[in-house]
Amino acid sequence: LTDYLQKFSNEGLHGFIDEWQHRDHLIHTEIKMLSGTTCWQGIAAGINAQGHLLMKTKAHEILAFSSGDATLEKT
Repeated sequence: LTDYLQKFSNEGLHGFIDEWQHRDHLIHTEIKMLSGTTCWQGIAAGINAQGHLLMKTKAHEILAFSSGDATLEKT
């Protein structure tokens, strides 16, 4: 844990993006995102450099969420 804390202190989230994408079990999964009273549906597309959840909509728009309630959609 201390190695990861030191790496984060030196590199920020940038040093973890590749590892995150490799271990991200939501990526390419259909999700629903509720933020306030607005709901979006799309495909989880990982995280950005700020750690925001990325979602690709049916219109191929990429949305970034810093907060909200993400739910897996049943297929």
